[in-house]
Amino acid sequence: MARPHKTFDWELVERLAMIQCTKEEIAQALGTSRPTLENRRNKKKFNELYEKGKQVGRMSLRRTQFKKAEDGNVGMLVWLGKQYLGQADKREVDEKSERTVIGETSGLSKSELEVLRKAARHELSERSRTASDN
Repeated sequence: MARPHKTFDWELVERLAMIQCTKEEIAQALGTSRPTLENRRNKKKFNELYEKGKQVGRMSLRRTQFKKAEDGNVGMLVWLGKQYLGQADKREVDEKSERTVIGETSGLSKSELEVLRKAARHELSERSRTASDN
């Protein structure tokens, strides 16, 4: 007599894929092996939910990153600029005023420049606050 077919929590599969778990990690969380999870009976459903979950998770992460950048997170602004706008670090330090000059902004839109200005103002206020604390 054949073993009964295992049933899986497909909602859990999708949720784990959303946080970018590997197929092996998902199988372990479900108490099974990857081959069992991907057998002919489950393969189509598993792969569809896995890919959907991965995509939704990446979109959520990207949305959060852009929100952080819009809120003035300088590090996130720089990282996103490098990832999506082809920007690279070009640092020059003016030793007299100890300021960092950010180069190559010609490809930025007015709204992107405004976000960068806000972030720079925020960083300057943080630096002056830190300096006054010392």
